[in-house]
Amino acid sequence: MNYMAIFRRNKKEDDPLWHEEDVRRCGGYVYNVSEDFSARHHNRRVTDAILNAFEYKDKKVIDIGCGDGIHTFKIWERGRPEELVGVDPAKEAVRVANERYGRYGINFYDFSIYNMPFPDGYFDIAVVKGVIHHLDRPLDGISEAVRISKKIVMTDPNGYNPVLKIIEKTSSYHRAHKEMSFFPFQHNRWLKKAGARLVRDYYILLVPMFFPEGPARLFARLEPFFESNYFLQRFFCGTHVRIAENIKYGLK
Repeated sequence: MNYMAIFRRNKKEDDPLWHEEDVRRCGGYVYNVSEDFSARHHNRRVTDAILNAFEYKDKKVIDIGCGDGIHTFKIWERGRPEELVGVDPAKEAVRVANERYGRYGINFYDFSIYNMPFPDGYFDIAVVKGVIHHLDRPLDGISEAVRISKKIVMTDPNGYNPVLKIIEKTSSYHRAHKEMSFFPFQHNRWLKKAGARLVRDYYILLVPMFFPEGPARLFARLEPFFESNYFLQRFFCGTHVRIAENIKYGLK
């Protein structure tokens, strides 16, 4: 076995096409429409982490990589921002998002993270949920997200987790979508190069997506213990959460 293949990245140029197919086939992204306990638990925990990062009420917020819009809607529903925008390169996903959630005043656009037509610092908060591991040019994507925002919260798979690395190479979903996580130190370095200061980062979730329900429920009960220990969370939890500020504006 070539062990270095575990760390070899896949090219992602056609990534939006896979998500377009998910929307056409399932009516939304697979992990959003799934009724599996693991998917529902994962989405709830990540959404909680994002909404706990900042006060969203009366703020201008952008959800970068909004997909089918369900997570963006949860930001609107629980955070009540003054203005909420969702962007994603998958046109079919954006169409579905506008159809389902546009009536709430959320605006969805099929923009690339590499080129978003908003002024510097226009948004108070940028949410980047599970996006960076989809990018061939992560530094460019993070730089653009930082440019248009004053604060940023990012979540992504934890590249320190050895089990996750194996899942990425063996799971049919992960292989079809060319999933491959970056190491957290790379994320933090890119944030710094993009002009952001890391305020806090931590790790959550033991439950892998699309995991059998019995073991998933057991792992969910163990999460508080693992998340409370710095070393255990760093190498066993599956999601890395980062909260940062654009150094041009500072964290108010």
